[in-house]
Amino acid sequence: MAKINWAPTALGPITITATYIANSTCATASATKTFTVGLQTQTAKYTPPASGPVNKGRTLKLEVGGEADTNAGQNITWEVTSNKKKCSLEFPSNGDVKLKIKKKGVCAVTGTAPGVANQWSPYSISLRYHAK
Repeated sequence: MAKINWAPTALGPITITATYIANSTCATASATKTFTVGLQTQTAKYTPPASGPVNKGRTLKLEVGGEADTNAGQNITWEVTSNKKKCSLEFPSNGDVKLKIKKKGVCAVTGTAPGVANQWSPYSISLRYHAK
């Protein structure tokens, strides 16, 4: 048995062929396998509350401060994408990111993080909270 550690340097198909050279007890043999190398999926280290109904006046935690925001070490940028009078982002000194629900109605927020070239896909999450 042979083991080879290998890390791809590009995306796309890669074909690997292993060949065993004959000796006095075994014949020559080979095997070929093709793999497709793709980007890894980037995820947030903290999962914010799922979209849905919330009470007006509530503050939701979108992100926990203190370290990189994704498993690829990227920071998440948050943006309120609906009426900013209904909700607002808060950034307390501990590094958390919070969403304050100020008025009744729909509050939409998006979080994005860049990809890492040839390794990680970009990260994106869109959340919609219905304040009552």
